[in-house]
Amino acid sequence: MMSRRFLLFSVTIVWWLVLGLALAVFAVSKWEGYASLQIACEQPLHCENPMRLTEHAANDLAAYGITASLYSALLIIFMSISNLSYFSVAVLLYHYGRRDPFCLAASIFLIITGTIFCTDPLALQQSPVLLFTFHAMDAAGSFYLPFLFLFPDGRFTPKWTLIPSAIWVGAQSYRFIVPEHWAQLNWDPVFMTVLLLSTHGPFLLSLRDRMRHTITVKERRNLKWFAISLLCYVFGGLLLVLPYLLQDGLVQLVVQVIFFAALMFWPVAIGIGVLEHRLQKSTVALHRTIVFTTLSFLITLLYAFSVGGFSILLRGDNVLVSLLASGVIAVLFHPIHLGLQRGINRLVYGDPENPYLPLTRMIAQVETIGRAQSVWTDIVIGIAQALSLTYACLYTGTGAEKKVAEFGDPHEMSTKVPLEWEGKNVGALVIHAAESLNKMSIERLELLHHLIRQISFALYAERLNEQLRESKERLVHTREEERRRLRRDLHDGLGAHLASILLKTEVIADRMENNTSLQRLVTDVQEGIESAIADIRSLVYALRPPVLDEFGLLFALQELALRFSEGGKEVRIIAAQPLPPLSAATEVAMYRIVQEAITNSFRHGGASRCQVELMSSDGLRLTIADNGKGFESPVSPGVGIRSMKERAEELGGCCQINSTGQGTTVQVMIPAAKEAAGNGADSSGN
Repeated sequence: MMSRRFLLFSVTIVWWLVLGLALAVFAVSKWEGYASLQIACEQPLHCENPMRLTEHAANDLAAYGITASLYSALLIIFMSISNLSYFSVAVLLYHYGRRDPFCLAASIFLIITGTIFCTDPLALQQSPVLLFTFHAMDAAGSFYLPFLFLFPDGRFTPKWTLIPSAIWVGAQSYRFIVPEHWAQLNWDPVFMTVLLLSTHGPFLLSLRDRMRHTITVKERRNLKWFAISLLCYVFGGLLLVLPYLLQDGLVQLVVQVIFFAALMFWPVAIGIGVLEHRLQKSTVALHRTIVFTTLSFLITLLYAFSVGGFSILLRGDNVLVSLLASGVIAVLFHPIHLGLQRGINRLVYGDPENPYLPLTRMIAQVETIGRAQSVWTDIVIGIAQALSLTYACLYTGTGAEKKVAEFGDPHEMSTKVPLEWEGKNVGALVIHAAESLNKMSIERLELLHHLIRQISFALYAERLNEQLRESKERLVHTREEERRRLRRDLHDGLGAHLASILLKTEVIADRMENNTSLQRLVTDVQEGIESAIADIRSLVYALRPPVLDEFGLLFALQELALRFSEGGKEVRIIAAQPLPPLSAATEVAMYRIVQEAITNSFRHGGASRCQVELMSSDGLRLTIADNGKGFESPVSPGVGIRSMKERAEELGGCCQINSTGQGTTVQVMIPAAKEAAGNGADSSGN
């Protein structure tokens, strides 16, 4: 514990020392640089410093209406904005992560790199102490590679990245220990190529590996922007060669602007990655820093182009040019600010347009709840991403006892938000963010409020929907039990009574052999009774096939297969032995679906073979497949197909019919929970 405190204290002292020296270098270099950049260098073709102008380049800019003083002012402004972006993000990292050594190290790294990239060393010639400070920072910045391997979590991932980091540190140390020999090696193309490939090549591989193994969208987005910032830096550095090749003043100005603009991606990517990964924060201050620095850069750039363009048109640099340039900025400021705000929202929050877009997406997902049960996870993930939460969990039920979806790892400091609709408790939302709810911005709190209302309504609607489904299923089971009772009463009561009357009429007919007219009347009565018995039997079978109650579903399906297996046709039954107890409604639904599917296969599909598979894994699953000609999708469902779907949906299940042109497959699934709800009066014939 003491060693950690001492480490933090030491790093903090170093941070303040580095920041003070960097600010001194910044102030003096920018003050002196404004005058020195106006003086053309003595070299005829190109200057040693890429920011300096040759006499030829200065004349090129003058032809475009850009004087040496304007060029110097623009370059100083661009350098200052870029440098201040490094300092601002570094201060934010220190403010929020001063108890984290890696955050302090990242902050120092940004201060040093910002000073190196955005300082003209020739402007420090009159200040030897500051010039020595700049060179010292330049030397410290050459050890940058280990930091890139450590980003963003402060660990070498994978472990083998320690090897290229050690090689690079050793090479840079040798550079300062034996500078004469290093000067020779620095111009050896074979040595430098091997050194760069052996150190920076593994970095690219490790970055790709980290992006491949990231879990959340936010981590992947942060690594993507970090990679983009590195590519922008490399691209801007390569562009610095163009002025040497083209020897044009305007090209030199444009390249310098692009270079300093590319440098601004680095502090933004590092700041967002470290804050969100190490501290789980996405601060408003960082968001405003990015907007302010980028907007300042764009407005300055727009002003420069406006002044140059109007100077060419008006043949001079006068007050009218400045007024027109200011007018252009006034007109374009608002649309630039809006477009920039949308882009920064995408970078910081991952939202393409505005923070309320997740609300729109979530409402669209809520609308599908009645048709699908897997949307809760997507909704919880969307809430976590919209509010930058590290943990979110949704519970449903009066006492919030059932967990339906979860995102992230639980935290002991999580906040439980009750969900209510029309005064009724429908669940709870447990969330955790890096900053407490009291410190959230007003916009995020309003978004959280709207999200909670939508979720509460969705949970309430889902509860009503579930109650409606349960009531419908109870009606179906009650209806089947009532049909079973009615079938039994018709068969055992009225059917038996008519059979008894029929026997008595036969006795009467036998005793009236000599009376032909009466015997004919008795025969008519017998035929009427037999017709009534046949109608009762048909009615009993339509209500519920008797074989289901007598022998169970499996025997009934085998008997059905025997009836269809005629004339070269084959029906095969595959089922689990034995089937679990089934409710009366489930038995009838499965039997009728199989009967309708086999009929369609032989009558409409021209099949010769049909296989029925019945399994009881995690509910009841029924599959009927044939070898017929199938049909082309989509097809308009007839009465038979609609009845199969309705029977499955009445029990809370589903029925899917697929055809590939080489046969048709009917798949039916009845959930276990729905089946268990109705087997209080199950049949034991299975």
